[in-house]
Amino acid sequence: MTISAALSKWHDLNVSPDELRLFPTLICGQAFRWRQTGKDEWSCSLWDQVVQLKQTSTTVLFRGHGQIEGAKHASGIDGTTNATDAETLRERLVDYFQLKTPLAVLYQQWSKCDDHFKNKVAGGKYKGLRLMRQDPVENLFTFICTSNNHISRITKMVHNICVEFGKSIPTGPEVEGKVGKFHTFPTIESLGAEGVEDKLRSLGFGYRAKYISQSAKKLMADHGPRPEEWLMSLRDKDYTEVKRSLMTLSGVGPKVADCICVMSLDKTQAVAIDTHIWQIAKRDYAKVAAKKALTSSKENRELLESAIKIINSAKAVTPKAYEAVQLLFTTVFGPFCGWALGVLFAADLKSLNEKLVQSIDDNNSSSNELTKNGAKGDIKKRARSASKDTADAIDVKQEDDSIVRRRSKRIKSAKK
Repeated sequence: MTISAALSKWHDLNVSPDELRLFPTLICGQAFRWRQTGKDEWSCSLWDQVVQLKQTSTTVLFRGHGQIEGAKHASGIDGTTNATDAETLRERLVDYFQLKTPLAVLYQQWSKCDDHFKNKVAGGKYKGLRLMRQDPVENLFTFICTSNNHISRITKMVHNICVEFGKSIPTGPEVEGKVGKFHTFPTIESLGAEGVEDKLRSLGFGYRAKYISQSAKKLMADHGPRPEEWLMSLRDKDYTEVKRSLMTLSGVGPKVADCICVMSLDKTQAVAIDTHIWQIAKRDYAKVAAKKALTSSKENRELLESAIKIINSAKAVTPKAYEAVQLLFTTVFGPFCGWALGVLFAADLKSLNEKLVQSIDDNNSSSNELTKNGAKGDIKKRARSASKDTADAIDVKQEDDSIVRRRSKRIKSAKK
């Protein structure tokens, strides 16, 4: 194993705050292992090393510490790559934060088509909040833990499962003194071993312990010695097929399946509907969709009106109501509706709102010397580049029509 003797050098990720802000992105309930280890600094174990990030006024800095050699991941990443290889780590972070999908332009599109979204993001409180492309194994077992739970408790549970079943990452005393100890997320094999359910129950997982153990065992039984590769292969398959496959696992219902689809399996159209999103749909978007219906074709208008009627009359999230809400948000936000809902979900969390206000106040009252001295970035150049990339990469109208048609068919079938 490799042990870093000292803290590594910071490197520039070359991303503006409009494209990535760590604070809202890392605490909004999509990932639960990022730990704040200093002012504007966050650390997590990724790719069998400790990854440290630092937000500045113009960019994000990164560095890696320690390494567990010889590890192989479902994504094909080789764990022997040295943590000081800045370019390799940069590539992984670009993929992890999906930085090739420009966020600011999406915000502009969503704000243009929806005044409610525009008002929510006014003032910049949620700028830079983007969905991450997480490892499917971590995403799956983490979100099994989210059932009837809240962020602080989920965070504790995920920490405990890593300490108990993951591997300790060697970093050396100086790094450990700065950021603390970190463990990898457990493998499917380790979670499917005998005695795991009992141990998880002793750690306070309750009924979720059985779900985790059974899902791990089923993955190994159905997909051989490398079930991680099967999970990773779902990125290349159809959304409906992927969701159906995930829901064969214990503890994975429609909401958890959609969370996994949008957060780790590249299904940007997946809308995960929990209590917050259900309330947002009934409170704010039934009226928005009604206005959309007025300018839609006769067939789409009838389907939207039917969906709105289902949403307004439903007392709980029934399967029919779930489909109706998905159609509603797809109609409003298009093929990246799963990303847009991530912002609306965060905006609906009172605790996150309070923290964001404090964070903005702190950032406005102080400057960052690291940025001045060693990580200067041309924000305008990055923004121009992002706009160009989006024009080439996203054909919202074409994809939007396709997704709406598929969901409309399901609503029509439900009516019959």
